Amino acid sequence: MKCYQCNKPAMFSIQAQGGQISLCLDCKLKLDQSIAIQQDLVERNLNYLAAEVESITGLPGTVPRYPMRQVVRADQVTQHNVSVSNSSIGVLNTGSLQMVNSAAVSLSQGGQKELSDAIKTLADGIARNTQVTKEVQDKALEILSFISSEATVSSEKRRRFAIRPLLQELANLCSGVAGLAQLWQQFGPMITSWFK
Repeated sequence: MKCYQCNKPAMFSIQAQGGQISLCLDCKLKLDQSIAIQQDLVERNLNYLAAEVESITGLPGTVPRYPMRQVVRADQVTQHNVSVSNSSIGVLNTGSLQMVNSAAVSLSQGGQKELSDAIKTLADGIARNTQVTKEVQDKALEILSFISSEATVSSEKRRRFAIRPLLQELANLCSGVAGLAQLWQQFGPMITSWFK
């Protein structure tokens, strides 16, 4: 089944336009972000109206409000879970990092925190590594993003035979680099066992 928007493999089915449409992980993430932005606008408007009611009645602090969303800015780039600092993050494929993040959050919320942490640590290690070329980093992150997306699918729907060559390719990419080889030895078996 293909994504309604971009023809990638679909992972989600949502109710829209009077019927069901299928979306890939990336398009679902964009939809969720759009809904979150709309929700934020609604919450801000409701907070404004609450302030107006309190102003008219002369009873400040009596109407409940939505908590303000805070954006924390630091000297490093953080995308939910994978944190990359002192690196050339601008030249990395951040779309792949976003997909890894989204899958890691989904796995963690589904009770697979250990697997989620393994995927995040491996992605962070790949993104931070300075011993490999940008092409190898992008390739490894793209493969990891696909693997992590597939890990979020229920056991009976997981495409094990399609993932196994990608796991081997990721192992090969990591094995040639000292820091990545160590990470793969530590977390690779756990990720690989998820697809058995």
